[in-house]
Amino acid sequence: MLVMEFFENARNLGDSEIDDTIIDEGLGMVRTFWDIGVAHRDIKPANLLVRDGHLQLVDVSALEVRPSPWRQAVDLSNMLLVLALRTDPERAYARATKVFTPDEIAEACASAVGLTIPTELQAKLKADGRPLLKQFRELAPARAPISIQRWSTQRLTLTAAAAVGVLVLVGLFVDSLRAGLGWVSSPGATATPRRRSRSRYSERRSNVSRNCSPRVSTNWSRYAESTRIVTA
Repeated sequence: MLVMEFFENARNLGDSEIDDTIIDEGLGMVRTFWDIGVAHRDIKPANLLVRDGHLQLVDVSALEVRPSPWRQAVDLSNMLLVLALRTDPERAYARATKVFTPDEIAEACASAVGLTIPTELQAKLKADGRPLLKQFRELAPARAPISIQRWSTQRLTLTAAAAVGVLVLVGLFVDSLRAGLGWVSSPGATATPRRRSRSRYSERRSNVSRNCSPRVSTNWSRYAESTRIVTA
């Protein structure tokens, strides 16, 4: 169960003065997320408020329970970048080493690639002009950037099998469509059975008329004779 409250008299982090207390509280939030096994997944300036000199985190609609280590590292990288926007990378990194190990910070910086950074945060970083992410990577131990999609043998096999399955289904659909169009367009496909059925129907009708006509006439003549006898 998540308990939320409305923060009155709170200001956006981008409009507030930042001190070490706020930096420590932001990093402590991420550390708490790691310890309890959740990820916020949307840490950006708009979701961080300052009230009475303390940091508040809002918008937990995208909260993820039991996230992967990569997902948790992304939360840390975004928090570092948000804090560095109001201070500087050296100060944020120094405070982060009191809560996280250098390897954890390095992994977080390596995870900050492309879409892992929220759109608003990307715009703020671009407007700021400083190479904040690059400076964090220079301060942390060397670590190659982590791709969003990691291709393994299992993933390649599943992707290839899915592609083959789609091709097979498309081929079967095209073959059935061609067969249906060919049967409809064939001139003898429907005409011959109809002609045969009509000819058989006419033959049966003529046979019935031949067999029934004498009987009808005979019965009618007998009825006429009996009528004359009764009348007489």
